[in-house]
Amino acid sequence: MITFELKGDSTVVKQIGNHITLRQPLKTNTFSIPKWHDAPKNKYVDVTKLKLERTKGDIDIVFEASADVELKIDYTKDDGFIGFYGHKGIRNIGFFEHDTNTLITSLKIAKGNKKPITFQASDLAYSPANIYYQAFSELWVKAKSYAEDFGLAGLQFDLGSVTATPADHHDLNVTNVGEGFTFFDLNTSAAS
Repeated sequence: MITFELKGDSTVVKQIGNHITLRQPLKTNTFSIPKWHDAPKNKYVDVTKLKLERTKGDIDIVFEASADVELKIDYTKDDGFIGFYGHKGIRNIGFFEHDTNTLITSLKIAKGNKKPITFQASDLAYSPANIYYQAFSELWVKAKSYAEDFGLAGLQFDLGSVTATPADHHDLNVTNVGEGFTFFDLNTSAAS
């Protein structure tokens, strides 16, 4: 089922729920960011950004802005499946970590391709050259938000498996600036 539909760089035609939202800066309809694909360094391009909510960590879906763009998305929060339909005028979609704006991966769409593009959201993996390290404040904010959403008395952290191939990495001994935290050290008894 199509849960989000966009025409042009700012016209939301259909939106079911709030798990996909159009992000807009204060003064324009588009963001100007360094081009993440097929470009020399420091070339900026105007893009449309959509925020995709996930309990695991929100993702920004980014593509070059144009008045001719059309996109239909099939996605429900925390559903493993995501589908792009009617992706008119889009040649490349970038998937960025919402909190840090780190590029996760890029999806190239062949010119003239009108076939639906579907995949598992869990298949989004960081490129090996760009390992993204999560710090304690990020884990804390996500765990606190999850606990508040579901009315839990305590926080739950999932740092993954030591033996499995990691999708992300954690360095808890780095300096963190977050909500109420100035540092966290696994070698001490408390965070402050």
